[in-house]
Amino acid sequence: MYSKKLTINKGVDNVILFEFVNQDQKPVNITGSDLMFRLINLQGDVQLLEKPMVILNALTGRAKVTLSAGDTTALPTEPASYSIDRISGNLTEAVFVDAQAQARADVDIQDSVLPAFVPSHTVTIPTIYGPEI
Repeated sequence: MYSKKLTINKGVDNVILFEFVNQDQKPVNITGSDLMFRLINLQGDVQLLEKPMVILNALTGRAKVTLSAGDTTALPTEPASYSIDRISGNLTEAVFVDAQAQARADVDIQDSVLPAFVPSHTVTIPTIYGPEI
């Protein structure tokens, strides 16, 4: 599977669809597989979220993960990484996501739907007689 950069919007449901293909861009049969989606901070030392994926069509290698609004509200607003692993029988393997066989890909976590709270400031309007008393 080769990846493109994902965007996760905080505060709404994010349904992310995946299509698993081989080096020749042909569908990979994922019958009998369990897939796990993980969000990891950019430094690679904190797992932010873990969700099982749902297989939509095993023969054509299609699966999805749904990150609910509740899943996303506690996520930091920053670039991060994601990874997917596949469990089939006794084998657990990384799903490679780029041409250099790296098992992580980029994701941006954004406050685009629910922006961060910005407190208001007290504003005073001077009169022609000077400051209010």
